[in-house]
Amino acid sequence: MHVVVCMMEAKELAALSGQCTRNVRARVDNKADNALDTSLRSVPAENLASSGASLIVVRDPLVERWKYQIEAHVSQKALRSFIDETTEDLPSNFELAAYDVVVTSFSRLAKEWKLHRPASELEKRMPEQYGFEDTQRYTDGTTRGEVSSLLTVHWVRVIVDEGHKLGGQTPTNLMRMARTLFAERRWVMTGTPTPNTLQSADLRFMHGLLVFLRNKPYGQPDGRAWTKAIAWPFEKNEPIGPYSLQSLLRRIMMRHTKQSIRDILPEPIR
Repeated sequence: MHVVVCMMEAKELAALSGQCTRNVRARVDNKADNALDTSLRSVPAENLASSGASLIVVRDPLVERWKYQIEAHVSQKALRSFIDETTEDLPSNFELAAYDVVVTSFSRLAKEWKLHRPASELEKRMPEQYGFEDTQRYTDGTTRGEVSSLLTVHWVRVIVDEGHKLGGQTPTNLMRMARTLFAERRWVMTGTPTPNTLQSADLRFMHGLLVFLRNKPYGQPDGRAWTKAIAWPFEKNEPIGPYSLQSLLRRIMMRHTKQSIRDILPEPIR
């Protein structure tokens, strides 16, 4: 049986479930949200283009499939979509912000982080060491380009298909880029939320997903709250560990079989 798991912020899941509580806010507090950024790199809020678009991030071979699905289920001109072919430079942030849906790839995110990530505070303070005249460089010597337009849009939501690629505690360029994106809502869609290996490895993997989701407090990059409240009790076989994990997952996760998704597919967008 094929199972699809969708993990998201608790407020988003509550909204989808038709629940309304005082704890569910329509918008994210950017200041608090950015406190979870592990990269120590940020884009000033005044440089962001506000958008109603959803950014969908998929494996490279699936970009064309998403393009086909949009064409199959959406009437022409009913939805403004941008399909990133990854061979060209990205449009400006204001151009991207004008779309309803933007589909891009894992390799695009990794490349954008390598060449177009925001400068760290160290790189900003020490141009004489990390830059030569007009050519600014990152601390690894890579020439620093303009900040990626993907990072200068305030997306309504970011959806990562096969989002288990964001799991783990050793950040990749893909993970760093995904974590730094500005968005009101974040989704992880996957059929394998953990690698199902050793218990401790699965817990570390799960924490990486929570960092991307910016779950509070368990998605803090330092992992202290996660380790103290869930990982340690779980590994010591204390009942509170599994209970706390189940309580968390009930708040942020939906689980569907392939058949159940087929049964609830909406009519095409016209």
